[in-house]
Amino acid sequence: RSVLIVGHCYGIPFPGWMESYFGLRNFPAWDVVYNQTNNHYPGSYATWPGFGLISPQMSRVVENIQSGIVGLRTLIRSLRFTFGYEEVALLGYSIGGHLALHAAHCVELDRLVLYCPVTNLRATVERLGLMGLLHRPMERGMQRVRASFNLRDLDLLDPLAHELLVAPSDVLVVVQERDAMVDPAQIDALVNRYPDIRTARFPGTHVYQGQRVEALDTIRRFVMGSTSGQ
Repeated sequence: RSVLIVGHCYGIPFPGWMESYFGLRNFPAWDVVYNQTNNHYPGSYATWPGFGLISPQMSRVVENIQSGIVGLRTLIRSLRFTFGYEEVALLGYSIGGHLALHAAHCVELDRLVLYCPVTNLRATVERLGLMGLLHRPMERGMQRVRASFNLRDLDLLDPLAHELLVAPSDVLVVVQERDAMVDPAQIDALVNRYPDIRTARFPGTHVYQGQRVEALDTIRRFVMGSTSGQ
C-alpha cells in the first residue's frame, strides 16, 4: 500500500542506476516507481532525457521544467488515485529535487526527500564549473543573437516562492557538504524558507556519497517512518 517515487538527477535518468545509488531494494513493503522526466519540445531525447531540459532559449527551458513538473504531478496523482496507494513518498535528486519541490506545492505527499536538491536554477547555471567566469560574457554573446536572452528568466521557476502541502517536518534534505553543483547558499535558502524541515549532512560531493551506509540508512528510515536517532 506504499510507494516511493524517485526523480533522477540531470545526468542519471536510468532506473537501474538510481536503484543502486539509493539502495532501493532495501525498502521492504514499498513499491518503487521511477519518474522519467519529460519535456515540452520533441526530438530532444537523442542520448538521454536530460537533454530535453536545456536550450539556449530560456523560454524553452522554463516550459521544459514546467512540463516536467506537470508530468511528475500527474504520476503522483495517478498512483494514489488509480492504483490506490495509501502512502506516497517522493525522493528527488538534484534537478529531480527541484521538480519534487514544485510537485510538493500542488499534490499531497506523506514524505519528501530532497537529495542535493537544486533550489535555484539560475545560481546553478551561473556558478557551475567555469560558468562563474564565463556566464556574463556568454550571456552578452547570446544577447547579440537573441536580444531577449536573459538568465534571470529562470527565476520564474523559483520553488521557494510557494507553500508546501507536505508538512515541513515530513521533509528530509540530504546535503553532501563538498557538493560543487549545489552551493551551500541554495540549501541555506531552503532551510530558511522552511525552518522545520529535517536535514542530514554528509562529507561527500554531488555524485560521491560520503558516509554512504549512514546516508542511505537515514533516507530509508525516514521514508519508512522511523526517524529515531535523527
